[in-house]
This record gives sequence, C-alpha cells and structure tokens, in this order.
Amino acid sequence: RSEDPLYKVRDFIDDLSNKFKKLYIPHQNVAVDESIVPTRSTFSGFRMFIKEKPIKFGIKIWSLVDEKYFLFASEVYT
Repeated sequence: RSEDPLYKVRDFIDDLSNKFKKLYIPHQNVAVDESIVPTRSTFSGFRMFIKEKPIKFGIKIWSLVDEKYFLFASEVYT
C-alpha cells in the first residue's frame, strides 16, 4: 500500500482496464499515446510539469489506442 501512490484508486483502474480488454479487440494498427490530465492539486507526488505542452501541470497517462482512437489499456505514470 505504501509503495503504490495510486492505492486508493488502483482497484477501480484495474477493473476498468480488464473490462476494456474483455469487451474490445483492437484493430491491426495500435499506438502508444501520452496525455496529460490537468490538475491544480499539489498533494499528488506524481503531478508533472511539461513546459512544451499546452497543459503545463497534470497527471501523465500512457495509453494504448487503436486506429479508431479507442482506449484499450492505460497506465498512470507515477
């Protein structure tokens, strides 16, 4: 619990990811994409600052998407 910074929402994230994997089969072309979820919270230890992005502060999420931009899997960058 102390090693995982997402321990409060880890079960929800894992359940959601498993449902995505069960309900959808990706097409032949898939891509890894990064996105930033904006936040002004200062209590999260994994909030990032990226000066090149339009959203400067936020939580970075790596996503596996198919050619139709359907989210298949994701992971919060901690």
